[in-house]
Amino acid sequence: MKRIASLVVLILITLAFAGCGGSPQSQPGTTKQSQPLDPQGNWLIVFTGNSGATMNIAGFLRETNPPTVTSEPMGATLDSQVTCDGSLVFNGQASGTNSITLSAQEINSSSPQGTSAYTLTGTIADDQAHMSGTWTRTNVGLCIGDAGGTWTAQLLTPVTGTWTGTLSSSAGDLSVTAVLTEDTDQESPTDSQVSGTIIVLGSPCFPNNQTSPFRQ
Repeated sequence: MKRIASLVVLILITLAFAGCGGSPQSQPGTTKQSQPLDPQGNWLIVFTGNSGATMNIAGFLRETNPPTVTSEPMGATLDSQVTCDGSLVFNGQASGTNSITLSAQEINSSSPQGTSAYTLTGTIADDQAHMSGTWTRTNVGLCIGDAGGTWTAQLLTPVTGTWTGTLSSSAGDLSVTAVLTEDTDQESPTDSQVSGTIIVLGSPCFPNNQTSPFRQ
């Protein structure tokens, strides 16, 4: 009788652990939820040609009608090794889990050689603040002249905040404080514009700590 009772208890324990005849159930784990691709923002894009030449382009990408990506005219930065005669305008799509394809067309160029054009393919990093891939040239112009290469992009942090510094010259030092606000709402008519106030100390042009508002 004791053997039968022990067998019943053993069966009940086995059924409990086995989920009443089914296979053992594992606890559901946490699954990383993928975020919708949103490459809009102020980007620094670096083209590196097969020759090693680099061209730095900065400006805003927009995605007001996903998955279509557009841009404002982007110009070369002051530290760019290679510059363009005009500006580059980007169009393309961000699709799938991390893919992006863009075409870049030069506009407002006065070069007799014609306007530069490029095709970019790549991926968007999980943090959505970095992109990278490869590019090929589809038309000759005064921008980077290689037939192809690689590209990287970094999302620039908005300038919103309080900035302080000193301007030095032979006439003396000026203390400058700027309180800036950058509009990052891509639906706003003032998107990407920066507004704020500047206070300059030590200059006769700004007496009595005069505050000067501005919008750029």
